[in-house]
Amino acid sequence: MIDTVEYYRDYISGKPSLKTPSGWVRRNTRTKRNKIERSFTSFIHKQTGMFVRFYDRRMVVRVSLPRLLFTKNVRLISSQIQLEKALGMADTLTDQLATDSIITKIFRRVDLVWQVRGNMQDFILAHRLLKHPEIDKLAWVWQDETIMWAGREMSITMYDKFLSARKKSKNVIRVEIRFRGKKLKDELHNGMPVTKLDLLKCYSLFRRKVLCFYPRPFPDKSRLSIEKILKLAIQEKWKIQKQPAFEYLIRGLSRKRRREKIKNVTATLLKSYGIDWRREFPLNKLPQIDSQPHFDASLIPFQARFFNLLEKIRKKMIKRQSQ
Repeated sequence: MIDTVEYYRDYISGKPSLKTPSGWVRRNTRTKRNKIERSFTSFIHKQTGMFVRFYDRRMVVRVSLPRLLFTKNVRLISSQIQLEKALGMADTLTDQLATDSIITKIFRRVDLVWQVRGNMQDFILAHRLLKHPEIDKLAWVWQDETIMWAGREMSITMYDKFLSARKKSKNVIRVEIRFRGKKLKDELHNGMPVTKLDLLKCYSLFRRKVLCFYPRPFPDKSRLSIEKILKLAIQEKWKIQKQPAFEYLIRGLSRKRRREKIKNVTATLLKSYGIDWRREFPLNKLPQIDSQPHFDASLIPFQARFFNLLEKIRKKMIKRQSQ
């Protein structure tokens, strides 16, 4: 449930350990900003990848808790006991660098993650038109392997975890939500500094944000609506003069109508790919890690009976544009 965290702890002495403990790599850096020079001492733990930086009597720690606990971050932390154990292991490592640090941690970054089964390209096609209500920017897609909504203090990423780790897809999609700064404080501690992580509270927050991608269903008034045409144009990657046909079909609409069509077609896409976030993430309890995805093959209405008609519509559009 919780992957990478970043927190800081103040310590009494003004300098970290002069000696580099075994298993750590030490780096000393200097920066100059507004004619003020600052020096930093950083340590990287070779085995776990933990990053620790010292400056101004403060120790900043960034670490992947699953990698710390399981040696790999492919597995997920799924209980409060595992979370506390991983944080305890982080304290043990940082004590090798500074033994007089204050115990209280102040979290300033928390990555909430979970994994579901599915085809990454289907997830991208089903979500690329969706806009998260708390992130201003639209989604961007990288090499048909990753889709991301990047905000200043909250970002959401979906990617094929095994493909990124082992160069071989196993149809395991990781959904990752990163919280920083004020957004983290507001969501987890009512605007106050976050000093403790509760797994169920983090899961509830994760679930609320993911369910924002669940569009309201709309009535299908005709067997062949414009939404179905737009959906098939996206699925089949139709192009008109090397441009996506979807963009061409909605080009002449007003901004309000464009938003309406995009919202409607994303609803049909999520349904056609069998993606139901409400069933993937049940209320008040974590889903089982090894459970099968809620995928209903009957929800894939490939429009075979209408394909010839759609082809005629596409050719007419191309002919109209060429005139």
